[in-house]
Amino acid sequence: MIQTNNNTSTSEDGLFDTARQLFSAGRSHAAAVICKKLLHVHSEHGNALHLLGIVEQQSGNFLVAKCLFQKLLKVDPNNFTAWSNYGVVSRSLGDLEHARECFENALKICPEYADAWNNLGALFEVMDTAKAEDCFKRALELAPSSVDTCNNLALICKKSKRFSDAASWYSRSLSMNKSQPDIWCHLAEVLEETSSLEEIRAAYRSSLALRQDDGVSLKLATLLPVVLPSYSAIGPVREELWHNLELLKHQGLIIENPLKSFRTLFYLAYQGENDRKFHEMLADIYRAASQGLSWNAPHIERKITTNERVRVGFISRFFYQHTIAKLNIGMIEKLDRSRFHISVFLINSGNSDEMTHRFAATADSFAVLDGGLAQMRNQVAAAELDILLYTDIGMEPYSYFLAFSRLARVQCATWGHPATTGISTIDYFISHEDCETEESRTAYSEKLFCLSSAAACACYAYPSLPHTGRTLEYYGIDSGQNVYYCPQPPFKMHPDFDILLKGILERDPNGLVVLLRGVVPESEMLLRQRLSETMPACMDRLLFLNPLPFDDYIRMLELADVILDTPHFSGGSSSVEALAVGAAVVTLPSRYLKGRLTYAWYRRLGIDDCIAYNADDYIRIAVRIGTDRKVRENLQWRIKEASHLIFDDKQALKELENFFQKVSQS
Repeated sequence: MIQTNNNTSTSEDGLFDTARQLFSAGRSHAAAVICKKLLHVHSEHGNALHLLGIVEQQSGNFLVAKCLFQKLLKVDPNNFTAWSNYGVVSRSLGDLEHARECFENALKICPEYADAWNNLGALFEVMDTAKAEDCFKRALELAPSSVDTCNNLALICKKSKRFSDAASWYSRSLSMNKSQPDIWCHLAEVLEETSSLEEIRAAYRSSLALRQDDGVSLKLATLLPVVLPSYSAIGPVREELWHNLELLKHQGLIIENPLKSFRTLFYLAYQGENDRKFHEMLADIYRAASQGLSWNAPHIERKITTNERVRVGFISRFFYQHTIAKLNIGMIEKLDRSRFHISVFLINSGNSDEMTHRFAATADSFAVLDGGLAQMRNQVAAAELDILLYTDIGMEPYSYFLAFSRLARVQCATWGHPATTGISTIDYFISHEDCETEESRTAYSEKLFCLSSAAACACYAYPSLPHTGRTLEYYGIDSGQNVYYCPQPPFKMHPDFDILLKGILERDPNGLVVLLRGVVPESEMLLRQRLSETMPACMDRLLFLNPLPFDDYIRMLELADVILDTPHFSGGSSSVEALAVGAAVVTLPSRYLKGRLTYAWYRRLGIDDCIAYNADDYIRIAVRIGTDRKVRENLQWRIKEASHLIFDDKQALKELENFFQKVSQS
């Protein structure tokens, strides 16, 4: 929208109309030529200044656009559209405060100008999401048919994990303009958290019908259910996925921006099977489709200097108050600095807290990685690392795709996400003897290094645990019931868990099972639906709690009579924190690392009372602890007394140091 300036001749108006028509037809350069001719004759021609400013802005010539808008606003200070466009230019130049002043000036002149509200909302997206949402909603009141504003609202909701709301805004946008392939794809992405596979597939297919995109094709072909609908569904889900991966491999995909088509088969880990071939196939597909992923840091080919400290790097997006940070801070703080130079790389997610500062304070070098993959890998490569440890490959896109490059002479992964990477440039997977079985050792594309049974699973720093005096009643639980609590989100609950819950509640008529809803409310609905089919008579003794703040999360571990570990994917940090407060965690170790962590922690404590060997044994142990107060209190006391053995383990540290030293010289 350009406000009309009437202080011009009829011929000038006709010439400008031609420029405007050319601009509308996508011929920006021709429009700019006419505007420059007009300005040569009439240097203060408002419409020409405005249109030329827009052309320069869209061409990325922000400083030129800035000068044009400044000149225009001296001539016409009440031109609210110019103020709004000037704000967009200032935002592009990084001057956010001036951008805000420009948008607010536009709205002072014309409070009903929807574009300025929309632009102000886009500015607040990086400053105050609540204000951003208010601005977008005001823009939509003024211009109900604004597709861009609907999409902006959807993005706000997506970032705050309000996926159903995001889906509604994307759907409204598409109802007004169905020819938006990117928005169909974004709709599919949010539906992945809330809807059936058929709805998700339909959205991806709508995107592909408008524009062929190999990245979208990959996302469509690799869909997995968030919450498994039944045990019988696992086989067909895996068969279909493997069939689709084989088809993709032979299609010769070209994916220019793999971050946009990110898929690491995250939910595959919760099916309780050997996932190696899937991860290897996916990594091969990405490497072939996105050839820019393969890159070697310049220092890799240089001769190793043996008299210097070994340069070890740690990389994650989760070095803040998060499970990944808790699992790694103890090792990073205690590695021998006479032998090792430690670099920590935080992939920027906007999260930073006291834990982040703790990483920064202990590292010899600390860097926040920002920008695209190329910029990030250059930052890491500049550290000239001997060893790079990825703490959680598979949980987010940046570390996954960085791992396709050779950024250190030796590259390792570990069990922040306890699944093999399938990536050929990851050399070692760090695990623990008690977490592996003969069968599980074949589940890695990497060479497997295991800490010994004499060590803890990790050099886990002793946690600072809060203490509150809250009672069960505070959480809506009758203190007269026997409370069986599982602190895991719904997507970790394998269908085999249903049998255990049913058995516990059938054997303990006074039992109450307490579960968490998870971050996405829809996952509770999917889990309830499954449980209502497997244990319909017990549903009235099932309580879902909202995700708990850390203080309440710890307090519930203390208050519950029994903590229920999930089969096939056991607790990691959650089990450690439960054992630290003396909680009795009943566990059923499975065949693979992902289902054996709680078992390994118990082996470290020398306590086996809570380790079950089959489903009936799990139910028997849980009910005995839940119903016999004397047994429970004795067990809790023993766990509490021994829990110090988990933390700050010198043997784990020693073995890791020796491993780093050895592989750095190979």
